[in-house]
Amino acid sequence: MNTPVLFIIFNRPQYTKQVFEVIRSVKPTKLFVAADGPRTDKEDDVRLCQEARNVINVDWECEVLTLYREKNLGCKQAVGSALTWFFKHIEEGIILEDDCLPNASFFEFTSLMLERYKNDNRVGMITGSNLLESESRDTYYFTQTTYIWGWATWRRAWNKWDVEMKQWPSLKNKGFAKEVFKDKNVAGFFSDYFDMAYDGRANTWDIQWLFASVLHKQLCIVPSKNLVTNIGVYGTHTNIRDFDGVTSYDLDCDKLPNKEKVKIDNDFEQRLLAKIRVSRWSWRRHAIKFLEVTHLKPIVRFLYHRFGVIF
Repeated sequence: MNTPVLFIIFNRPQYTKQVFEVIRSVKPTKLFVAADGPRTDKEDDVRLCQEARNVINVDWECEVLTLYREKNLGCKQAVGSALTWFFKHIEEGIILEDDCLPNASFFEFTSLMLERYKNDNRVGMITGSNLLESESRDTYYFTQTTYIWGWATWRRAWNKWDVEMKQWPSLKNKGFAKEVFKDKNVAGFFSDYFDMAYDGRANTWDIQWLFASVLHKQLCIVPSKNLVTNIGVYGTHTNIRDFDGVTSYDLDCDKLPNKEKVKIDNDFEQRLLAKIRVSRWSWRRHAIKFLEVTHLKPIVRFLYHRFGVIF
């Protein structure tokens, strides 16, 4: 396979091995591996980080580049800088994290879409994840929201990413979220989402990527069938229980239509947003304000950690 792959790993050798075996099966000619360093307050991290790195044993003809951090940078800086490093070397590529297990169709689909839309600035990324029920037909959709459980993009798109989201405060005051997302509940959801990234409450990089995508009107391509299983939902990612059990299916890329009209599929997007509970954000915001006034947040935290109940 000629499409370059960036494999982002950390301290989960058991997941790293599963995903690496799939990468090995398609034999990319260029493989980039990025790993954050161990955390100082986790005594097992040094061992686990090294075990994860030891999994990378390339036994096919391949150019391998590594970015192994000695110190822990955290999710936002480690992943964001890894992506910037990746796109300094190549024009387009596939990105996989250690808990995103793709099937064979994923690589064919993302490579095909990268080639088909490489010069179309209306398209900013391709995802392998479809969190809805997979369909029988082989096609794809355009959405303005981004999903990064196995994805691909181009340098031209990633260069628009700004980790600091410097334009957000002024755009927020101008009603940017409502202008983009139309529905007030959806706008409220994403406005709060952008606030979390801007003020540092969310130590992440992907909210900034979503912001860059909607700011520059770049759409995301989503396959009609899910091509990636997130094997990390059990354990570390306990806040995404809605999406456990989402299995992957084969996609016949020879049957994919060539969509000349690049526009948001509104029906698909509304169903997808409902899946991630955006429709309940309106009452959730009022509930959070009530909890802040009545000092009941500690009880809610207990319910979350014990039973997975979230707002």
